[in-house]
Amino acid sequence: MESSILVWNMRGLCDANKRGRIKRIIGRRKPLIVGLVETKWDHCNVTSISSISGSRNYGWAAKNAVNSCGGIAAYWDQSRFRELNIKESNYFLAIELFDTMVSKYWNLVIVYGPQSRDDKIAFLLELNRLCQQLNEPICIMGDFNLVRSHDDYRGARRDWNLMMEFNEFVDNNTLMELPLGGSRFTWSRGGSNECFSRIDRAFISADFDSIYHDCTLIALERIESDHNPLLLKWGGDLRIKRPWKFENMWLEDPRFYDGLSSWYGDVISGQGMIFLCARRLQHIKNKIKHWNKEVFGDVNARISGLLTRISESDKLEEAQQLDDSQRRSRDLLKIELGRLLNLIEIS
Repeated sequence: MESSILVWNMRGLCDANKRGRIKRIIGRRKPLIVGLVETKWDHCNVTSISSISGSRNYGWAAKNAVNSCGGIAAYWDQSRFRELNIKESNYFLAIELFDTMVSKYWNLVIVYGPQSRDDKIAFLLELNRLCQQLNEPICIMGDFNLVRSHDDYRGARRDWNLMMEFNEFVDNNTLMELPLGGSRFTWSRGGSNECFSRIDRAFISADFDSIYHDCTLIALERIESDHNPLLLKWGGDLRIKRPWKFENMWLEDPRFYDGLSSWYGDVISGQGMIFLCARRLQHIKNKIKHWNKEVFGDVNARISGLLTRISESDKLEEAQQLDDSQRRSRDLLKIELGRLLNLIEIS
């Protein structure tokens, strides 16, 4: 069974419309654990978490922002994981979890690295102390605001000594960095002074790898933030048939009402009021499914297509500077994606 952890620097989650779009983007991936970095939530509570997670049975933990700066939040599927201990510091949120499927304990550490050089040193020292204290397997993910080599950035100056300090921390704690797929960089700044860097990362210990074999790390599409979400996956691909549900987006299309009136008027044969009612409802359901596919269009397929085109544009930008026309085309793709994400709310 495929399982995954998604961690994403959000650049703020105070806007309700943005939270709605993020909720639908994350929901498409169905991660068991989600970490949100730079939430800018001064007072995170269950309502804040449910605005992203939805109505499922999730456990959660949070490190509040200070004057709307920073902030880390996490939630997890309680049918699979149980939290035993939660620690927080200026730079991380650490959660000890018990995986009921494999009966193993492990630690998830979500980090948000600081900007200044002195604070970066303090961050690495604090993270090193935490790793020395933890006995169970460990997975560290998030925005480190640090790079490990010159290949990790383009168009920005970096401190060689900080790279050495970061690599020393990794080596001292015998951590393994997961290779990144999907994108070379995880953060970008556009404009005339464009920069790219790989500052969002994932590290695991050897004993974590022994529990969850074949871990892979993918940088997802860079939308709603200047950071790519990171998706850590393990296990096989289990395809579950999605139950049919009525979708509010159909009500936005006038053709739906014309079709519904026509389908309800179709002749249904049979005897007995209950039987006829059930047959009519099944008939309407089948007509809606056909209409959704052939007339309205598969919105999920359209969203996937837009994400692919946005990702291709981002990769092109990493290789060469985009011209104004290419930037405008990508902006239009993101606007259309936002429109579809707003449509796809399910009743």
